[in-house]
Amino acid sequence: MNFQTKKSLQIILIFIISLQLFSCGIFKKNHKKDNKNDISVIKNKFIDSVENAYLEFNTLKIKFSSKYETKTQNMSIGGRINMDRDSFIRVSLSPGMGIELARILLTKDSVKFINRLKSEYFVGDYEYIKKRFGIEVDFLSVQAILTDEFFTYPNSNNAKESLKPYKFTTDSLFCFFTKEISDSIVHKIEVDKNSYKISKVNAVFKNKKEELSLEYTDFQILTTKKFPQKIDINFGKETDKTSFLLTYDKIYVNKEVSASFKISSKYKRIEF
Repeated sequence: MNFQTKKSLQIILIFIISLQLFSCGIFKKNHKKDNKNDISVIKNKFIDSVENAYLEFNTLKIKFSSKYETKTQNMSIGGRINMDRDSFIRVSLSPGMGIELARILLTKDSVKFINRLKSEYFVGDYEYIKKRFGIEVDFLSVQAILTDEFFTYPNSNNAKESLKPYKFTTDSLFCFFTKEISDSIVHKIEVDKNSYKISKVNAVFKNKKEELSLEYTDFQILTTKKFPQKIDINFGKETDKTSFLLTYDKIYVNKEVSASFKISSKYKRIEF
């Protein structure tokens, strides 16, 4: 695989893989142990409040800019996202001057990618990512991450059911949903008590001493709901991190979106 293809793939994997690994006022710490039912009721009511704070949309058109940094390289790239809820997400990457570098199309059962610079394309499914990286990626998780909604491991459309095995705790400002996915992975979701918006998500990989984190910032009113304008993604060890800052420059709600994804017969299919 050549350098340019690897570089493009890294950005795509930030959109997809980073996206999945993650896949509240409330009560005091001195509750008695026999109040489990009360805690469950409070937890479910809080989940309802978070879901009521979601941005209501059928489609989204987003113009974005981003910065990608590692120890050895950095890149700034812009693009557009077309999203049809529960149907497709199309991402167009453009380094500038309106020239499209790459296009990604995600549906519930497929992953497609075009590298226009190298006249190459990839067509596969989420099973490929699972086999290669050991991570269960799905469409709903990517959609949830991009729109600041609950995403769990594994993910589903039923937040209460997905969050049932998550421990529910609180402090003066935030509520937390925490789950040990395995002996080596801990997933944590942080939600602001006042706004009911998800502010941080992280996954700690104990064996590798690595951490994957997402932070949502710069919340602004979109239609009638608060919505983050920035998503800061960081992954790796403390001394060797990869960072990806995604900034939403313009957002259009319920405008017509296209899933257009034409592959030239001259392009070469690649396998990773």
